[in-house]
Amino acid sequence: MSNLEGIFGEQGQQEMADEARGEFTVLPPGWYTVVILKAQLEDTQSGGKMVVVEMETTAGEAVKDRLNVVNNSEKAQLIGRQKLAKLGICAGAKQLTDTMQLIGLQLDVKLKVEEFTSNTTGKKLKSNSVADYAKAGDHGGSASPTQAKSTDSVPW
Repeated sequence: MSNLEGIFGEQGQQEMADEARGEFTVLPPGWYTVVILKAQLEDTQSGGKMVVVEMETTAGEAVKDRLNVVNNSEKAQLIGRQKLAKLGICAGAKQLTDTMQLIGLQLDVKLKVEEFTSNTTGKKLKSNSVADYAKAGDHGGSASPTQAKSTDSVPW
């Protein structure tokens, strides 16, 4: 047993915990080369299913995407399935039947920055979201953002 008395200072444990929420690195928009560390099918709060893909840039920064594959909204489900299909093809898993096939594969991701209001603190925060996927090297992805090629048809 270890005594933690005073470790949180005058702030107190709750205030310190509240301040820590939402603190993460937001990468500049652009293309990054990533490796897939983890991919698994998870339940959503609304009773659907999503594939959660955890990736890491070549500089060690975390990137995550959540792809709705079973959803009450047919449009959300279609978008999620299309993104999963593209992710698999770009990563080299052309006959994707299990999320384990994605582990260790490399690809380029196009990140964008989104602003939102925290539902716990009410503060304005920013986070990254994956806007597109490409085969590793197709967009010069790296540890730092790069400009998309002029043939890029994605409007964001």
